[in-house]
Amino acid sequence: MSKREVMILKEFLPYAALRLMRTERRPGLVPSEYCFYDRKDPSAPVETIHFQEGPFRQGTNGVTSEALVAVVLDRLRHFQQTEAECGENAEAIRKLEEALMWMRLRIERRVVNGTYRGG
Repeated sequence: MSKREVMILKEFLPYAALRLMRTERRPGLVPSEYCFYDRKDPSAPVETIHFQEGPFRQGTNGVTSEALVAVVLDRLRHFQQTEAECGENAEAIRKLEEALMWMRLRIERRVVNGTYRGG
């Protein structure tokens, strides 16, 4: 197992207070664990996200990408009901809704093809 910094956060938000690392269990596998660290104190994790590994019929052991997108979408929708409402949030909401639509279509296609391993 090795940890690698996820550069996407740094590239899009170079002033972010967090550093994002992913745990790679073996080369070629999709990472299932991401950990956020405070840039000023990288010794202690702030939060860890563990993604589902394997089909749900074998048990739930993490969140899905779709669930994580839904969390961010819900949070932005709530921001839009406050003084933080803005056009950028509205556009991000539209894009996240579109991302969820594409993810749903991918799952539906896999169900039809018989390749979906979900619950």
